[in-house]
Amino acid sequence: MKFNWLICLCLLSWLSVAQADYAGVWTQEMAVSAAQDSKVLLLDVRSEQEFASGRVPGAKNIPYDELEARLSELRAYSDKTIVLYCHSGRRASIAESYLSANGFTQLYHLQGDMQAWSAKGLAQERSN
Repeated sequence: MKFNWLICLCLLSWLSVAQADYAGVWTQEMAVSAAQDSKVLLLDVRSEQEFASGRVPGAKNIPYDELEARLSELRAYSDKTIVLYCHSGRRASIAESYLSANGFTQLYHLQGDMQAWSAKGLAQERSN
C-alpha cells in the first residue's frame, strides 16, 4: 500500500514539474510573429557557423559558451522576453539556466529548437 502512495506522489511531482517546464515553451508560431516585435529577443545560442547556415528570422546570435563574456550586451534586453534556441535544446537549456541565475526573468525556450523549425519547413535567414 505504501508503494502505491509513493508512486502517486512521484507521478504528481513529475506532472507539476512538466507543467512548470511547459509554461516556459515558446511555439514556432509565436516565434514567427515575434520576429518583428521589439519586446521579444529571439536568441540563437548555436555557433556562428550554425547561425550563418540557417536561423529563425530576426534572431540574434550569442553562442552559449560566450554568454558570460557577453552578458553586458544582453543587459539591454533584461526587460524583454527572451526566446532561446539551439539545434536540439541542450545548449539553450544551459543558456536559460545561466541567464536565469543572472537575473533574467522572462525566459522561454523555442519548442523543438532549430531541429523542429527546419523539419516544419519554416522560413530561415542565411548569411552568405
